[in-house]
Amino acid sequence: MKICYLANAASIHTQRWASYFAEHDWEVDLITWHPPDKDAEINANVDVHRILFPPHYIARYGALLEITGLIRKIRPDIIHAHYLGHFGILAGLYGHLSGFRPIVLTAWGSDILIDAKGWKKRLIKYALRRADCITCDGESIVEKLVRLGANREKIELIYHGTDTRKFKPGQKSQQLIEELGVVDSPIVISLRNLKPIYNVESLIKAVPLVLKEISGVKFIIAGDGEQKKYLESWEMGT
Repeated sequence: MKICYLANAASIHTQRWASYFAEHDWEVDLITWHPPDKDAEINANVDVHRILFPPHYIARYGALLEITGLIRKIRPDIIHAHYLGHFGILAGLYGHLSGFRPIVLTAWGSDILIDAKGWKKRLIKYALRRADCITCDGESIVEKLVRLGANREKIELIYHGTDTRKFKPGQKSQQLIEELGVVDSPIVISLRNLKPIYNVESLIKAVPLVLKEISGVKFIIAGDGEQKKYLESWEMGT
């Protein structure tokens, strides 16, 4: 079987999807604007095709001609597009023009929670109607997809897993424990980027509610991003 991905090859999520099928004896092609980094975790058997047409705003849809030519050469059995606001729309348009099926679309979250507005919302809804299968990683995304017109029976909920070979209990760093002041304290850690979509503000608002139930809990917000100063001043009550 041969699968063709339309996705950002610089993303670890794309790399893992493509590598999984390459490791299971599929022929995998990946069409992308952004090539993987030199140290990327992507299987060497994945054939990466870089789009030359500029990806900026409405101009990105001109890449449909380039993508069409690549897909005709690749002749895949399945097309799988990631991020509905970009490649998902292009896959839907390609499916309409060529009659190709099956097409799988994967929503990442921000593509439908933030990008699905105005004319782009209409294009995303159109692409969802063309999809034979839609995947996402959360119930809230499922609900949004259904509100956008997706058929619930076509949606597959696939949770992101954890590599337990890398992430498992190990010897604690006493120095770090002392630096953070969390000796003998339950700890809640947030590693999310400090962007509005990740709503770290709700975690901060929950702190006093948690402390009413469990005293001594320590909260560590380790992420960074555009909301850092705002959240720091909100946390301090200023």
